[in-house]
Amino acid sequence: MLNSLHAKLLAGLVAAGGAYYIAPPALLAKIGIEKPFKVENFEIADLTGRRVELSNCGGRPVLLYIWTTTCPASLENLAMIEVLYEKYRYTQLCFLPIARDRDESARDDALPKLKAFAEQHHIPYPVYKGWGYLPAEVVPKSIPHAYLIDRNGVMKKGYALLPDHRGKLEKDLSAMLYDGSPESRISISEPLSIELVREKGDEDRLVSATKYHLDREEFGQLEAIARELRATKARFKRGRWKLPLFYSALKDFPEGTTWEQRLQLFQKWAAAMPDSVTARVAAADILVSAAWLARGGGYSSEVSADNRRLFEGRLVSARTILEEAEKLPESCPALYNSLLLVAQGQGWARAEYENLFRKAVALEPLYTDHYTRKAFYLLPQWYGKTGEWEKFAETSAEAVKDSVGMDLYARIAWNMGEMYGKRGIDLFRKTALSWPRMRQGFIDADKRYPDSVIMLNVFAWYACVAGDKETAKGLFARLGDRYDPAAWGNPLQYHKWRRWANEADSENVLKKLAKVFAF
Repeated sequence: MLNSLHAKLLAGLVAAGGAYYIAPPALLAKIGIEKPFKVENFEIADLTGRRVELSNCGGRPVLLYIWTTTCPASLENLAMIEVLYEKYRYTQLCFLPIARDRDESARDDALPKLKAFAEQHHIPYPVYKGWGYLPAEVVPKSIPHAYLIDRNGVMKKGYALLPDHRGKLEKDLSAMLYDGSPESRISISEPLSIELVREKGDEDRLVSATKYHLDREEFGQLEAIARELRATKARFKRGRWKLPLFYSALKDFPEGTTWEQRLQLFQKWAAAMPDSVTARVAAADILVSAAWLARGGGYSSEVSADNRRLFEGRLVSARTILEEAEKLPESCPALYNSLLLVAQGQGWARAEYENLFRKAVALEPLYTDHYTRKAFYLLPQWYGKTGEWEKFAETSAEAVKDSVGMDLYARIAWNMGEMYGKRGIDLFRKTALSWPRMRQGFIDADKRYPDSVIMLNVFAWYACVAGDKETAKGLFARLGDRYDPAAWGNPLQYHKWRRWANEADSENVLKKLAKVFAF
């Protein structure tokens, strides 16, 4: 058995006035804490009841955090632990937050209660139950506590963790992650910037809150969220409308749930609130998703007769719901966005589609998703011709230029990037898109949303893709090390492109990058 954690480690964490602090080295030396020790394997359970062992971390550094759902200090730490998780989730760190509520140690409802707590507080990181599975030697006598275990399974340090201790913990955590070992040298992950974590957290919280209320059938709360998002035309820091993400969260049903069950839930919502446009758009959205699921992503000729019947039938049902929802007292931009996708699937005549698009933008001229939806419709593999969606992006941006500059042009191009190689690497090579217009669009967007790290990363990425070294260099200078994995994939790409932007011999660097990233 391992040495007593309380005697060897936790005794060095001294209580003072109801708060905890890390004892000085001299005191730690007196109790023998200066000698790290090997932690034997132990077993815990995730929220599904699946057993997880410390050995599952596979030689990665471990942040072990022990807390309870009833301890005030643990509750105060929720936001701090979320920041740590988001900041280090793309590194090699094995993150093990273990809840150990004493009063639930032998109760069958311990995991369901913990799961409900995690959902109520919108906890995005994995949560484990440890009281019934965790050996006594690793159960602290004071809560909350965090421990660092190195790649060799050696317990290094412990912290009676309070919000103001994060700096010390992060310093030691970073030293352990990047310790010069071969494993740390080959890692291509780095901690995320706090600004990026907070920006992504804003979006995650909307998704979590939406799912939380839906799972509990709190339709009134969902209506209040939807109405506020429509009335305020709320956007995230990068200028993205919040309303589409709200609807996306509604139709994202959990594992073990079918789309039919989700549809029944929306129908129940609509029955309870007959004037709810939100419930009907959500119901139509799930039908449209089910229709495209049946169809698949291949060519029309590859779709079987049975799947085609499912596809067409579900689109008919979705269209009926949306057209009935148009007659309700309250309108919603997302209604027309969903109907545009139905029109694409049903192959409406061009004149009919254009009429629908005009109705959509008349209701909300700056709802970006309408323009992206039509741009996809205009792809050559659908109903457009080569260069048509690019021309559409230009004319659409010009139409609203007085309001937002060329912002809309950049956003349409940004959203269409997924169609042209990984993260849009072939966007300028395979389209007639104008980089000068897209660049101006990002500049205009940056003026309106100057605090977005996400958008700044995307701007820098497309500057690199376009070969605009001067613009990229300036953007990298602003970004520093605040890279976004969604834009670059990993820090390796970010740093290599930054080197290209800053080196005089950029042509040779670009050739090397071309070999690495195959463009």
